[in-house]
Amino acid sequence: MLAYFIKPFVDTGLGNSAYLIGSHETKKAVLIDPLRDVDLYLHTASELGLTLTHVLDTHLHADYISGNREIAEQTKAIIGASATAELAFDYAPLTEESIIDLGAFQIHVMTTPGHSPEHISYLIVDEHNKPSALFSGGALIVGGAARTDLLGHEHTHSLAHELYHTIHDKLLKLPDEVNVFPTHGAGSFCIAPASSERTTTIGNERKSNPLTQPQSEEEFIKRSLHGLPNYPTYYKYMRGLNQNGAKILGGVPVLKPLSASEAKAQIDNGVLVLDVRHFKQFGQGHIPNSYGIFVNAPLVVWAGWVIPFGG
Repeated sequence: MLAYFIKPFVDTGLGNSAYLIGSHETKKAVLIDPLRDVDLYLHTASELGLTLTHVLDTHLHADYISGNREIAEQTKAIIGASATAELAFDYAPLTEESIIDLGAFQIHVMTTPGHSPEHISYLIVDEHNKPSALFSGGALIVGGAARTDLLGHEHTHSLAHELYHTIHDKLLKLPDEVNVFPTHGAGSFCIAPASSERTTTIGNERKSNPLTQPQSEEEFIKRSLHGLPNYPTYYKYMRGLNQNGAKILGGVPVLKPLSASEAKAQIDNGVLVLDVRHFKQFGQGHIPNSYGIFVNAPLVVWAGWVIPFGG
């Protein structure tokens, strides 16, 4: 039996996965790439009798606010991120030499730039020094890798060059049997349209991923930049928020029901109205100047896309 277990948390709206990794022996655990709403992670860890020692990010996320500070505030877990992320709050700066020891296994840090310049991945190594699981963020996903253009056109090609070397000079050196757990997956605008599969292995990607095949850097760059969709406008604000640290909420705010008169008073004061009914119902009648975004659109992405940031 493996010395550890992995509990994935898939958010289909964002197309991302977070991972809880726990030790059978010590009951210590780490959480990788959590969303800002952390209640489910904490509830699961408590149910499993785990103590969260670290909350780790693979990169400065462009698509959501990290839950790292929320987790640390409630559990006293250590926040871990790349040393080059230069976070503006207390954290453990991780480098290629960093190791997180959970008893019967260790988590080794790998610098894997490309999707972002500070990107790192986390490799589980067992007591026999054998690698067994890679948490790759966006450095390697099922059938591809995460896009390199989110920091602007001026950085796109240099990051694509770095991604080439991350994949070909580092990740493909791992054994075929290493399981790969990406953060980004189907539904994420951080990638080109992807497979519905959420996890893979180094061996599978070596065989079938177009970006892992023998090719020149220029061929790789052309292939990696092909077919990228537009991405939500709010992305340009997320990196800075994650670097500086978003406000700690201490839980999900509870919505207060409003009477018709209370709602009208707020609307008259300029409060933004978001109508989450089905678009057909919205089309039949709605409050003037309200935004109509169906709750299953997915709401989390489209609200961030069409509503002015800070609105």
